[in-house]
Amino acid sequence: MNPGFFGDASRQLYGAYHPASGSSRGVVIVPPVGQEGLRAHRALRILADAWATAGWHVLRVDPFGTGDAGGSDHDVTLAGVVADTRTALKELAAVSGARQLIACGLRLGATAALLTATLDPAVRGLALWEPITDGPAWMAEIGLSRAGGAAQGFDYSPTFASELRALRVDASSPAGPLPKRAILVWNQEDSARTAATDALRGRIERLEVQTLPSPRAWAEENDFGAGPVPAAVIAALQAWRG
Repeated sequence: MNPGFFGDASRQLYGAYHPASGSSRGVVIVPPVGQEGLRAHRALRILADAWATAGWHVLRVDPFGTGDAGGSDHDVTLAGVVADTRTALKELAAVSGARQLIACGLRLGATAALLTATLDPAVRGLALWEPITDGPAWMAEIGLSRAGGAAQGFDYSPTFASELRALRVDASSPAGPLPKRAILVWNQEDSARTAATDALRGRIERLEVQTLPSPRAWAEENDFGAGPVPAAVIAALQAWRG
């Protein structure tokens, strides 16, 4: 693993690069934000190692205002995470030579990967792990008010809260073209997840959907701090051929 900073001097991002030998495939992994990002760090590092073993160049990115990147949590916006994902895709292509690029994310990171794909034709495939498909519902889950502010120990801006209030994944949103190939992994089935799956099926030609009941990587495990590592999910993502 090769860690380091990249991006503009005014918007420094942090990445951990997991190289693969003799491969033209690459994947950028976008983490959740806030407490979910802290809990999921271990699982996403193990996922990155698994993908590198399977022959993918991998770049785990900390978007601006998260993790070890520059900025503070008040600087986090969904549009910013999308822009940083695009920067990470360019960085991975430059350092690895990978030409087949996949955007992967967990929770809000998966939503950002999805939005990135509508804007960036370099994204040839998507790996979406439990994406946030209803912004207001997620705000309620983490205790974030309509105006932003404190939630689970983080301080979010009114801009971020406004973006989340408007966030829906349905038949018409997000607007823009999507890649032909994707894998979508859910922790469980319910009406909201089914509706989001149906919407994406109508827009992604080869969408593989797996529901894998498993511990939540983005939630604390037994007061340990880090979230659990759901082996079945990591195996499913590693086995997907992109």
